[in-house]
Amino acid sequence: MSPGSQLLLVVTVFASQILVCSFLSALRFARAARVMHENYPPEEYPRLYPIPAAQMRRQAAFRNAIRIAIGLAAMAVLVSSLVREVPAARIAQYMIWMALAQLVPSLMALPEHIGMQKARRDMPAPRMRSADLRSWSAGEFLSPVEIALGVLVSGCALAFTLYLFFQDQTQTRPGILLSLIANGLLLLRMLYVLFGPTTLPRPDPYMTDDDLYRARRFRMQMLFRGAAAMGVYFSFVLAWTSGLLEINGIYIATGVSMLVQLLSMFLTHRMLRTITDRDATPYRATAG
Repeated sequence: MSPGSQLLLVVTVFASQILVCSFLSALRFARAARVMHENYPPEEYPRLYPIPAAQMRRQAAFRNAIRIAIGLAAMAVLVSSLVREVPAARIAQYMIWMALAQLVPSLMALPEHIGMQKARRDMPAPRMRSADLRSWSAGEFLSPVEIALGVLVSGCALAFTLYLFFQDQTQTRPGILLSLIANGLLLLRMLYVLFGPTTLPRPDPYMTDDDLYRARRFRMQMLFRGAAAMGVYFSFVLAWTSGLLEINGIYIATGVSMLVQLLSMFLTHRMLRTITDRDATPYRATAG
């Protein structure tokens, strides 16, 4: 591919990343918050808001402001790079750094999410609720193909990483160590889920049985599908950095950017679906 075509590819993907991960993401998060408060007003559904609703709105608005600010900064970086005629390879590096910055608002939401889950678990349980004490298995939520792919891909990625480790690949040592930790922990977790006594606690005491099943299935899907995706990602990156796979770094950067964009769209879509599909009847103030 000619230098002009490479520049066009990087600029197109970078502009798409700015649009999707900053501005469209901010719009969809704002829409999710609006739908949440319109469909389930705090005064009618107080059990959905273990943290005061006004505080939740302030936190969401602050994170969205950061998303937009990072998007504007990324636009400035892209425009200034074009004006200064920066090479495509350097712009691709800027794109990856901005992608990491665009993940910051989502990382900021993790402590808030953990605190909200703890507050929900600490709510007094409803007077009428059947006991849920039995163990669960991954086969109740996933197909055999999903289970096999997660374990096999993660195991193969771990074996490939160990091969590179014993080949004394000094230039890829940080990536090798990160791959060993990530794939090793994921593989151990999957094996424990498959063969150990697995109990999945309720996210909150008022969740209906259907919503509880969907939440547990999503948790299992994220583990096994995420492990397979992580195994493919680390294997590909390590093969490239070790010289076993010769690919232009520009294509690697654009591929990573597109994956980040897909992940952003998936997470915002999942959050909105969780809100609209929820059975909120048990959370009403008048619910028994």
